[in-house]
Amino acid sequence: MIKKKHMTEGDLERIHEFLEYAKASAQKGAALEQEFDQFCVAYDGYWTRYRVLNDSVKCQLPEDSSEITELPECARNCWKLLMFRRKPEDIEASVKLLIPLLKSGEIKSFKHNGDVGKLRILRYDDEKKRLTAINEATYVIVIYTWGTEERDRLKAKLHSIGFTNIPYRRGCKMFESRFGHWKQWFKE
Repeated sequence: MIKKKHMTEGDLERIHEFLEYAKASAQKGAALEQEFDQFCVAYDGYWTRYRVLNDSVKCQLPEDSSEITELPECARNCWKLLMFRRKPEDIEASVKLLIPLLKSGEIKSFKHNGDVGKLRILRYDDEKKRLTAINEATYVIVIYTWGTEERDRLKAKLHSIGFTNIPYRRGCKMFESRFGHWKQWFKE
């Protein structure tokens, strides 16, 4: 018997139908969002985002952060757990395990780029002594957490359900070019 907080096949089918429609529409420049029970799914042409409704912790930075002259205090508490995957099927399997955590409130939001297709990677070929282009996919799921307690609790929970090797980082990567490596932002 499936508990209410878990996904049913019907839930997954509804999300899949919405995302197929959103992908077709996003190609025309539109970003779409739809509510499903206690959470929301959005697609912007690159990221598929999942978040709980009425999440009290939201990023308050403007989209254009070029005017920010000092590291915002929110960067102290914003942590991202990163899960790298090789195939879109791996993303789909992971999302099926993450949505129940979203519905139960253990995860507030996450996103993935599992729909972007093959990525062209440049690698240095030692034998040929030059860079070689390889079509290899590397997808990422980014899980947002707030504070070190939530980060560590969620990382332990993810390990308990089978996710391993989950690196994390602090705050927004875009700040690193202006404020240095994220590990140097706050001395703790």
